[in-house]
Amino acid sequence: MSDSHRVCMAVLMCLLLVYPLVTNSQTTPEPIDPVVVDAELLIKLARLTEDQLSEVRAGGIASIQVPQDKPLDANSFDIYTAFALFIDAPTAIVGRVLMRRQWASAGISGAEVWRLDTSPEFPPIEFQEGDSREVKRLLKGRDEVNLSAGELRNLQGLDLDSPFDEAERARFSTAFEDILQARYERYRQDGLEGIAAYQEGGKNWSPAEHFQLVNHYWDEWLPIVLLQYSGELSQTSADMGPNIIQAFLLARKPVEDRPIYSLIHRFGRVQDDVVAAVHREYFVSGSYSAMQIVLIGVPYRSGTLVILGADTFTEKVAGFASHIKHKAGRKVASKLMIGMLQDVRVHSMDLAQGEN
Repeated sequence: MSDSHRVCMAVLMCLLLVYPLVTNSQTTPEPIDPVVVDAELLIKLARLTEDQLSEVRAGGIASIQVPQDKPLDANSFDIYTAFALFIDAPTAIVGRVLMRRQWASAGISGAEVWRLDTSPEFPPIEFQEGDSREVKRLLKGRDEVNLSAGELRNLQGLDLDSPFDEAERARFSTAFEDILQARYERYRQDGLEGIAAYQEGGKNWSPAEHFQLVNHYWDEWLPIVLLQYSGELSQTSADMGPNIIQAFLLARKPVEDRPIYSLIHRFGRVQDDVVAAVHREYFVSGSYSAMQIVLIGVPYRSGTLVILGADTFTEKVAGFASHIKHKAGRKVASKLMIGMLQDVRVHSMDLAQGEN
């Protein structure tokens, strides 16, 4: 399988894997002033044309041309994709589906997800006998994995030799669990600033810096919406306020027969007149480097206008013929995002009909 297919498979897994986002808070969201984000403003910000609006009103999903006149890195592999669609259901119902349903989850086999912020203990990490190849990859610490220099030293300091017996896998599992828990706790405390840099190709690459660039990029595209309804994307979770619904997740998902672990922060706001959600993977153990999905929905005609945009980044397929890999990756990501949006539309409309 080619590098582009490997990355696209990783994009598939993370786009489809969305855990229900719930909260025990009964706080009623307060009105947001001074800007009211309605369909007219969202259409203007997303630069939707009359042809695209006609397609959306007819039940289609319109591909939005995301402005990319300022690429983050000409030698990197960034997939920017964005779409618009109309859902014939109230915005509050669309928000409930987005926050509580596993989007298009039927395509995932063997995926596991743990809710971290409601669990008293960090879930145990267990590398089984069939995971020995992944253990070997992580110990080598090459471009196939994402680890900081210190994390790699800690793992290599275990002095394990392949083939690994049960006791050695248990020692490795405990050490890797410590890495995941430390990354989670630093992110909860410091937000983006708490994300340790990866060591790639003998140099450090910072997911935090990339997220800050991506946030600025989306802020230029949908500025008022993100700032008003999703909270400052660079804030720590504690600073987002009581009206922002949040969930912190750990996922283990099979990607090309590899057990890939990712730490996820999902946050958003649901009101009668707006839904906004962000899905951010701030640590991924391998295959790709970082990901962020942004979704906005507002009342439009008899239902809801939804805009969804995503960025997936990796340096693992940069370089020669990268433009071909970009095209292939964008095609696969687009197909899967469309499937996700169709799934949300079907279940929102079913829920709306059931409540009438």
